[in-house]
Amino acid sequence: MNTRLLLALALTCGLVLGGCRKRKAAPAPEIAPEAPAAAAAPPQAAGSAAQPAPAPVSVAQVEAGVEFGDLNNVIASFEAFHKRMPTVEDLKKSYYGGTRPIPVPPGYKLVIDQKSKKAKLVPGN
Repeated sequence: MNTRLLLALALTCGLVLGGCRKRKAAPAPEIAPEAPAAAAAPPQAAGSAAQPAPAPVSVAQVEAGVEFGDLNNVIASFEAFHKRMPTVEDLKKSYYGGTRPIPVPPGYKLVIDQKSKKAKLVPGN
């Protein structure tokens, strides 16, 4: 009976350790050289940009986005843990540990509405 137990234990350890080996990374795909037509293209005018400007985003779109949902979750968690509403500085420190910037469009600032307990954007800096 003991030999069966030792054999089962050895097989289990072998399977576990065999599955924990480091796998080789897949080779990176080769980058194709530029097409000759791209080299013969006329240069762009000095006033035109290489990439089009991103479409303006409205405040309602930003507030309905995933990031603001995360902010509102951080506000609720902060209030439950600290038994008070966070300040904007507390929110900046708590949002992904302070490693990510809070998504605020230019020309707006972030405030926390005390009644609804939600993050809001208001005009001004």
